[in-house]
Amino acid sequence: MSIKLCLLRNGDTCIADVKEMLDPNEDVSAGYLLCDPFKLSTVEDSRKTLVGEDRDFAEQEQSRRIAFSRLFSLSNDRNFSVAHEFVDVIYTPHTHLEETYLDIVSAWVQENVKDIDLNGSIAIHSDEMDEDEKNRLDSTIENTLFNTQPEYEV
Repeated sequence: MSIKLCLLRNGDTCIADVKEMLDPNEDVSAGYLLCDPFKLSTVEDSRKTLVGEDRDFAEQEQSRRIAFSRLFSLSNDRNFSVAHEFVDVIYTPHTHLEETYLDIVSAWVQENVKDIDLNGSIAIHSDEMDEDEKNRLDSTIENTLFNTQPEYEV
C-alpha cells in the first residue's frame, strides 16, 4: 500500500492508496489509480477571542478536527482512474493520519461491501463452461438471489 495525500486541482485534499497507472502499449504513465479515496476537511469546532482588561490584548483559541468523507460519494466504486492533471501534489501523510484513514476505510468496507458465498463455489469465466454448466450456474445464482433475505433494504 502507498497511502498518500493528494492536493487536487479543485483545491480539495484527499487521502487514498495511490498507484501509478501505466499504458501497457507505450510503457508510459497514464495517470493515477486512487483506491478508497476520502476527502479531508478541517472543521473548526469553536473559536474564541479573549481581550485583556486594558483592551489591547487579544488571543484566539480554536479547536480543530479533520473530517473524512468519500471523495466520489455518489459511486459504489472503490477505485478511480484519474488523469495526471486531476492531481497537483502527492505527499506522505503523518503516521497518525494514515492509521486513522486505514481504520475509517476498514469500517466503511465492513458496512458497505458485501460478499456473496455461493456455497463454496468458485468463479469461472463463462468461456470455460459448457452449456449444461452455464444453465446449472444460472439456476444456482437465481435461487440464491431470490431465496435469501437482503441485509439492507432501500
